[in-house]
Amino acid sequence: MNKQKYEFEELNRIRSEWDPDAVNEALMDEDERRFFLKRKKAVDLYCDGFKIKDICKETGMHQGAIYVCLERALTINPETETYYGYAGLTYYARVHDSVRTDASSKGPYRFKKLMDDNPELEQMLFEVYFDKGSAAFEHNISILDLHKRMMKWLRQHNYTDDEYPFNTKNKGYTSLWAYVKKLERNHIRSASRRAEKNAAQIVTSTGYGEMTQIFPIAPYQAVQMDGHRVDCVYVVEVRNKDNEIRYMTAQRCWLILTIDVATRCVLGYSLTQEDNYDTTDVLQSFQNSVMPKNETEFTVPGLKVPEGGGWPDTVIPELEYSLPASIYLDNAKSHLSGLTRYKVLNVLGSTLSYGSVSTPETRGIVERFFRKMEEYGIHRLPSTTGSNPSDPKRKEAEKNAQKYKITFEIVCQILEWSIMMQNTRPNDQLDGMSPIDLMKARIKIGGMWPKRATDEQKRQISTLTYIYKEYTIKGNQKKGRRPYIHYENANYRGPIISDSFDYAGKTVILEINPRNISEIRVYSKENKKYIDTVKVTGQWASIPHSLQTRKWAQKYANEYRATYGYDTEDPLGEFIKSLIAEQGKSKVARTKLDIIKNDVLPYLDTDTNKGPIEIETKTEQPAVENQAAGEIDFRTVAIEELKKMDLSGLSLDQRMILMERLSSDEYHKLMKKG
Repeated sequence: MNKQKYEFEELNRIRSEWDPDAVNEALMDEDERRFFLKRKKAVDLYCDGFKIKDICKETGMHQGAIYVCLERALTINPETETYYGYAGLTYYARVHDSVRTDASSKGPYRFKKLMDDNPELEQMLFEVYFDKGSAAFEHNISILDLHKRMMKWLRQHNYTDDEYPFNTKNKGYTSLWAYVKKLERNHIRSASRRAEKNAAQIVTSTGYGEMTQIFPIAPYQAVQMDGHRVDCVYVVEVRNKDNEIRYMTAQRCWLILTIDVATRCVLGYSLTQEDNYDTTDVLQSFQNSVMPKNETEFTVPGLKVPEGGGWPDTVIPELEYSLPASIYLDNAKSHLSGLTRYKVLNVLGSTLSYGSVSTPETRGIVERFFRKMEEYGIHRLPSTTGSNPSDPKRKEAEKNAQKYKITFEIVCQILEWSIMMQNTRPNDQLDGMSPIDLMKARIKIGGMWPKRATDEQKRQISTLTYIYKEYTIKGNQKKGRRPYIHYENANYRGPIISDSFDYAGKTVILEINPRNISEIRVYSKENKKYIDTVKVTGQWASIPHSLQTRKWAQKYANEYRATYGYDTEDPLGEFIKSLIAEQGKSKVARTKLDIIKNDVLPYLDTDTNKGPIEIETKTEQPAVENQAAGEIDFRTVAIEELKKMDLSGLSLDQRMILMERLSSDEYHKLMKKG
């Protein structure tokens, strides 16, 4: 290396630009520290104007070694475009000599010169590899194919066999590989898009910028809410044509959970069997988080309520109707709905904070809880699907669900038990305390009591999932059409509204329970006074049903009209018949049929429908006249015999059997008679 003499004034100016904290001597061992300090002392003495022979005597270094150290410190780092400074003097420091770019140089230096001489090639390689710009037409191109593109480009620009890279053994492939890896290190976001989807999301949402999130310490100061598809398969009962029961798998269910950030304590949750959760499920989770919990009764062997209860308001009764100050959500459609925002802001009085969708890192507490809950509960079931498609735990999950008859009710109980156990289990992140113990300490000892709902808020919270909308009552006195309400393609009438034409044309407020839209409560718009309860009429009145079931049935009716050219007389009945016909071969059909059963049961006020649905296999039947209606297998009873019977106490399964056997008119005549 050439020995160069520098002006001492210029050397000291350059030395002032070196980062004094670039090297941490405390991390070095004794030999490394001695090596570095000797080099550093030599460079500092030279910059301070000492003679070279005096520096050699003081440090014990050769004159040539001192000049080498000086040039290492004065070399420009091509990555940061700053001097290496003292960092170039450490034992393992690798200093890139930016001068070596001539054609006689080896390896990366010739490749660097090739890129410097051909900026268009450098731009093309960047765009093709990171799938950007017009030059990219292959997604996630391999380095081997990228090398072929580079060779083709060089040939098109008149590079010959005696020029680099054609005059090397591997045609510059090794240098290209090193160059591409350096590009990946320097362009993190672009490189992450070549990896799996989760990697790109994590890179773009974490690890840079300043942290602005405040970590609360008071209970209910902030809560996180999110949905999670449960890693478990369950079965539903399916009756075949021979009246025999088969257990067949249904779609996986969703868990929508609300958790306190400060204490990691789950406040409440909701479950849905549908393909995705909606606004009603979100509001149900909030409602269950605020309202008092019912006493849990486990029927699955081995499950029991933890000592003292597994919920905050069972351990601390004063927490009933406590309201969260802030709620953190992602940008899922059900979270952004106007109804969700209105109910949270105006009923609960909470603020909303939205993060990016599919970026669980911004709601790490609730996502971490999902993983732990699955690990300690659902993943131990024989019908678990595991945490990913390649998880060996998911082997024969559907067969095991059928073998052990793991029903939705069993999954519900295991989920609740898992949540209660997580609430009461010591947590390493809480210094060994359980979430409930930490909440109890901060409230009872720290005095961090949350805000509680007023009496008016309690009333509104009890109907948090309900829909309220203004509506103008229809009716025409001249044509003799009594006042009625038309909602979701069905007419509603009530004993008060339909008995007076004074209500025709009047604007009122409807209170709609989306879990059961068979009836609607009507209130005055002016003073919010209750007026009447209207009930659905026509074929829609056959069984209680939810808003989602009505939409499914109406969609089926529209498809029926498009197929056959005329309307079906009974959309709901025909829809249920179609599900019954398809349930043996369609997972979606049997899941929807089970949803309808579970939605209807709470609103059937008969003794025969208390508890789970029981469907017995076909047996020899006693005489019809000696049996109660709830004990008869209606698949084997003649229609003439049915007309003589009292059908007022039928179970949901018996009603569905009749709907399958009879026409819509015959079915409704029998139900009216009953």
